[in-house]
Amino acid sequence: MIDRDDELDKLLKPLKCAQPSDLQMQKWKNAIDAEAKKQVVTLARSKYFAQIAAAVLIGIAMGAVLFQRSRPMTAEETVAATFSESNATFEHSHTNLD
Repeated sequence: MIDRDDELDKLLKPLKCAQPSDLQMQKWKNAIDAEAKKQVVTLARSKYFAQIAAAVLIGIAMGAVLFQRSRPMTAEETVAATFSESNATFEHSHTNLD
């Protein structure tokens, strides 16, 4: 009985010595270049989407922080502002707005 590896070697023996033609080499190189371009485009798209996702997350975090700080005034703060409104100077009242 012939071993499978020996049988395969006998079948591939003529192909081991064969050299590709120039046309075959050109097709092979074009196929490799086309596949490399696809990978570069895919990589660029994934980086682009990662940047968008990061920007969205940062925007949501910044919005949450800003909305947390700009809470509505309580009744106590409104009363305190009313009492101090009459004796406040222009500069003092406008610097407190920031």
